[in-house]
Amino acid sequence: MKTKLIIFLVIILAGVFAIVQLPADLIFNHATGISSKHVQGTLWQGKAKGLKVNNVSLDEVDWQITPASMASFGSVGKVDIKIGDSSLKANIASVFSGRIELSDIRGNLKVYDLLEIMRQYNNLTMPLSLDGAVMVDFKDIAVQDNKQLKSANGTIELADVKLGGQKVRGDYVVHINTVKENVLAKFVSTNDAELDLNGNASLKPDGSYKIYSKVSPAAEVSDTLRFLLKFIGINDKNSYRVFAHQGKIKY
Repeated sequence: MKTKLIIFLVIILAGVFAIVQLPADLIFNHATGISSKHVQGTLWQGKAKGLKVNNVSLDEVDWQITPASMASFGSVGKVDIKIGDSSLKANIASVFSGRIELSDIRGNLKVYDLLEIMRQYNNLTMPLSLDGAVMVDFKDIAVQDNKQLKSANGTIELADVKLGGQKVRGDYVVHINTVKENVLAKFVSTNDAELDLNGNASLKPDGSYKIYSKVSPAAEVSDTLRFLLKFIGINDKNSYRVFAHQGKIKY
């Protein structure tokens, strides 16, 4: 009886060891929509360079997952993402049932890195060059295995803005929250902003989205910025430009 128990424990330990040592590249090679030029480490701790997720390029991703935490249904690890000169850090809250949940997502992004991601993902172009710093602070984000965004709650703030190379006074904030499985966003301008930004966006569970934003100059705007605004149809202090778009994301 004791011999059988020992054999059983050896088999269990061997299985656990095999899972812990599971090469990360084995997962990446079989993951749909994900590729990487170089993967090192294991499923639980490793690094991927030259990573592409649905054709969006990520320079480097580091991760660390604690199997013991998964058993206790707590935070299971950490992830660190680098994109050009930008970086994001987050806790991996859950990876069960084809759903990835991140918490405490914080980072500093460069606008040009963010625009490049949006260009790769949805072929987005800007009528004028845009630069600045983006501060990301999310309480939580959840993504389903089909890449569908299930929920998001947090803020994205754009500061040190330059439009067409001209510095624009003020900060511009996007407040994001989830209500009944609909991800909603509100755009506002703060800190004596030169541009009055007011808008909203919504993403439904079926992937359909709507974006509406109204941009107008504040009472006091520099002559250079006023000249640049003419390129997007804002000719004087009483005029404005509406940006509206709707469509459906194919997951």
